[in-house]
Amino acid sequence: ELHAVSVTAQSNADNAAFIIRLADTAYIVDGRLDGRNLKANISGHKLSATVAAHNGEYCLFSAEQTMPFAIQGPDLGDNSDNAGEDQLVAPMNGTVVSHLVDTGSTVSKGTPLMIMEAMKMEHTIRAPADGVVNAFYFQAGELVSGGAELIQFERTE
Repeated sequence: ELHAVSVTAQSNADNAAFIIRLADTAYIVDGRLDGRNLKANISGHKLSATVAAHNGEYCLFSAEQTMPFAIQGPDLGDNSDNAGEDQLVAPMNGTVVSHLVDTGSTVSKGTPLMIMEAMKMEHTIRAPADGVVNAFYFQAGELVSGGAELIQFERTE
């Protein structure tokens, strides 16, 4: 039976791996798919599996278990509810390294706003749209919990 699971993925600094956030746990994941053979490293645990696909559903077969899964594509529809869309949150527990703009700055979409360090990697927090940075909730050197709102951002589009 398939269960929907929400996962947040972000590439690390050198794009060699991904940081996968599932519930309150972060995993560093990298792997290679060669035909139907998957070789993966999940936070130091090596996995070998065979991937089978049929009608948009998939199944991983490893020596330990069989795991069916489906991939839900992105929702590209018009979303009139923008609540939370501009919320800039910490990807995981970490430390604020620096602010890259001043409070009150008008910025363009994609502008780097803050650098955070988490799991010995730097993460750049970027503007989700054209807008104004109204406040930083954490200063350089402060510890931040994953999911905490970092910046008060106001969209100007």
